[in-house]
Amino acid sequence: MQDNNIPWIEKYRPSKLEDIKSQDFIKTSLQKLVENNTIPHLLFFGSSGTGKTSSILACIKELEAKGYMVSKLELNTSDQRGIKTVRKKIKEFATTQSFFKNGLKIIILDEADYMTNIAQCALRQIIEKYSKNVRFCIICNYINKIIPAIQSRCMKFRFSLLTDDEMRNKIEYVVKQEKLKISDKAITTIISLSGGDMRKSINILQTIPIFCKNKIIDDSDIRICLGYPTENIITNIYDILSNNNKKIKSKYNLINDIIKKNGILLCNLLECLHKIVLKNKENFTKKKLIYILKTFAVIEQHLIQNVNENIQLGILVSSFS
Repeated sequence: MQDNNIPWIEKYRPSKLEDIKSQDFIKTSLQKLVENNTIPHLLFFGSSGTGKTSSILACIKELEAKGYMVSKLELNTSDQRGIKTVRKKIKEFATTQSFFKNGLKIIILDEADYMTNIAQCALRQIIEKYSKNVRFCIICNYINKIIPAIQSRCMKFRFSLLTDDEMRNKIEYVVKQEKLKISDKAITTIISLSGGDMRKSINILQTIPIFCKNKIIDDSDIRICLGYPTENIITNIYDILSNNNKKIKSKYNLINDIIKKNGILLCNLLECLHKIVLKNKENFTKKKLIYILKTFAVIEQHLIQNVNENIQLGILVSSFS
């Protein structure tokens, strides 16, 4: 496969533990485990795009460099989360013996927080019974969705969000390698919209040039292509919401027209409004600020559940009145 057909998140995935960004304690700990040939069951948790999957894959490569014959089974348990997956694929792989004296079998369960409780209970039994044959690396965003019986059998590592400087260094490296024409302000926007998620930022970098050929990519290109409001639009919407002289219906109609005209997603508008409200928090009483932020949380939950966006926009507008 040619390089231009490879997703950039795979093309620029770190191949060594030392290349993982931000997670210094985790890198050091995993390197020591590899050096001492003592790989326990692992539980990686934290936000998306922070290096959880990359860390275990880099760890496997370093084990192979030491002469281990590593067999791995990767499963995305958001798609295969039921007990059938545990009983068939996972158990079958775990029960078989390695042919090599220096063989090591690793099962990587990505997005394990999507697994049902019944499947997790069955998984706990397999972890306990076949620990001599196989090691598990369980990866999730929310550790509270993993049952305590599995947590207690794993060495746990929490992955933190990447800093803006680390994000910028990686993005600038990709830009240089791919010879992209992009402004510094556009890079800053990608960092802001990604929120510490490196995978999201690289996906944005690969997507935007398709729509912005033969030009320098700027801030507005990023926002328009992703369905985010530009800085001028978000400032305009914020001013409309904050204007106490306008009626709710008038505010709603003005903002709804802006959203339709510019193809803005309400979830993205909410994200931008959250930032500008916190930036201007001195303009609100403590009680009002708390109310607005709580309303944002409720609207976000409703949008995830595919509740009517027009109703959610009405709730958003009324929260400022």
